[in-house]
Amino acid sequence: MANFVNTVIAICLSFVLLVVAPLTYTTVSSYDTAKRLIHNDTTTFLDIIHDKGFVNGQDISDYALKVNTHGILVSVDVDAYAMNASTNLDGVPIIIKTLKNGDLEELAVEESVYFNKGDIIQVKIKEVGTSPVRHMLYRILNLDTGAFEYTMASSVQ
Repeated sequence: MANFVNTVIAICLSFVLLVVAPLTYTTVSSYDTAKRLIHNDTTTFLDIIHDKGFVNGQDISDYALKVNTHGILVSVDVDAYAMNASTNLDGVPIIIKTLKNGDLEELAVEESVYFNKGDIIQVKIKEVGTSPVRHMLYRILNLDTGAFEYTMASSVQ
């Protein structure tokens, strides 16, 4: 009877060491790589807007497509915050520190939006779904980190 118990334990350990551990390592490694590639694409996208001073619908759709090619299904929200100008009682312009949100997702491909110096472009990325393998491994090993959320902003030069 002791040999049977030892054999069952040995089979379970060999399954964990030969199947679960490499699969977990591969999944976590590819997930981390995808998150890093999304960070790089977001930085490049914001740097281009930072330098150009405008964005069009084609740029946003290309960016959203590029971000979704790394193995993580994400939704992309691009917002523009424009600085408002006002005048005091003497007619001298003053800058109001509040920012207004402008939606850029509904831009047509040919349509462009030009920004003033100091306007802020913000990108919000949220993971929409997880792969079945990652979901299963995180459930078995209890390593659920939740959905991937990422936000980055840059001002226009």
